[in-house]
Order: sequence, then C-alpha cells, then structure tokens
Amino acid sequence: MTITQDALTIQGLTIPLRIRKGNRRRVLMTFAGNVLQVETYTGSLSPLEFDFLKQNTDWILKHYKRQASSWNQQMRFVQHITNQTLIFGQMVKVEFVQGVNYSYHFKENLLTIQAPVVIAEVRKKKLISSVLHKIAHAYLTKTIQHWSQKTGLFFKDLKVKNHRSKWGSCSSLKNINLNWHLVMVDKSLAEYVVIHELMHLKEMNHSPAFWKAVAQFYPDYKKAKTQLGEMQWIIGIYE
Repeated sequence: MTITQDALTIQGLTIPLRIRKGNRRRVLMTFAGNVLQVETYTGSLSPLEFDFLKQNTDWILKHYKRQASSWNQQMRFVQHITNQTLIFGQMVKVEFVQGVNYSYHFKENLLTIQAPVVIAEVRKKKLISSVLHKIAHAYLTKTIQHWSQKTGLFFKDLKVKNHRSKWGSCSSLKNINLNWHLVMVDKSLAEYVVIHELMHLKEMNHSPAFWKAVAQFYPDYKKAKTQLGEMQWIIGIYE
C-alpha cells in the first residue's frame, strides 16, 4: 500500500483520499462518494495511523468497490435526470407539457408533468422531485395503513420526509418517518421498510426478538437489506 496527499493505492487500485482533522483520538474512516475520508486527531497521518490503514485494506477495498459502483450509477442517472426517473424500481420517461395549471400524470413507463409556463431546464429537477414526493406520500400512506392493520401495530403519526441517509425511523412516541426516496425503489423494498419501522413499535431496538418479528411478515428481510444498501445512491439525488 502506498499513500500520497490525495490518494491511496492498494493492489494497483488508486482510491481518492481526503485526510481531515477530527475531534476523536482515534482514526475514523468513511466514504463520501468514491472518496475515502480519514479523520485523525491531528489532521495528518502518523506512522501508527498509517499502519492502521494497512491493517484495514480489506475493509477499504470492499467499501470502495461498493461506493465506486454506486457513484457510477449516480453519475449515469444524473446525466439524464430531467428526462427520466425511477418510480417503484422502474426507469420511466419524463415529459413536460404546457397546460392550465401544475399537475402530473403517471402511467406505466411515462411521467407527464404539466405546468402553465414553459419550464426552464434548471427548474425541471425540482419539479420532478416535488412530484415524486407527492407520489411517495400517497403510496407510503396507503402502504403503512395496510400493514398497520395486518400486523395489529398502530402508529401515532406518519411523516414522509427527505432523510439524508436513513430509509425510515420510528420514535418512542410511536411517530414514524419514511424517506420519500422509497418511491424510487421496488415496492417490495418499500414494504420492507414500512414493516421494519412498524416492528419498532413492538421492539425499539435491533435485537434477535426484533428481527424475529420482522421475519414473521417479511421472511426475506436480509435480501431486502442488501438491496436497499445497493440503492443508497438515490438518496439526495435531486439535491
């Protein structure tokens, strides 16, 4: 393994690197896109901290390859972000038409957005995300009501939000938050997240008892977790 100020090379693979100062007296490694971010107390790498990176090359390679794949998917999507989008896991064409007021229509593989004026290119992305948020709110509200009745677990309030990283959350007050980006993944994955959060009304943790409860209604939850991890790149795509 070799290292420069802005790159790390492992087994011939060059990984973009950013070293920054942190508040902890230990090394923290995370990925931002395809860039490995390393936090140290001093903002530089001591010989001991360099050895720490060497000892964790397997972890770095594994996560870099995953992040690089997500980064490439994100870049391909962004190239056509005003012409197409993902709805329920399927790529659909987006068309803008002029009409009396703002409205939208989604059918099969086409999303039509109507506006009273010609939409400038810079505003199209915002309009698409607004429409997706509305579709998500309607779908997720209906879905959680269905699974609430089926599981016998009842929540107090639902909010469909723009989470930065999480797909969903559940509070001790029985309020559930769901990420509107769930409208972009397959419906079965969105259902898994809904069931996952409802189960937190019974178990406010990720104990074996919690996963057993999830498995009662979603037996293949491990596969769903993996697939959602692979779709993490869509969160924040319209920001």
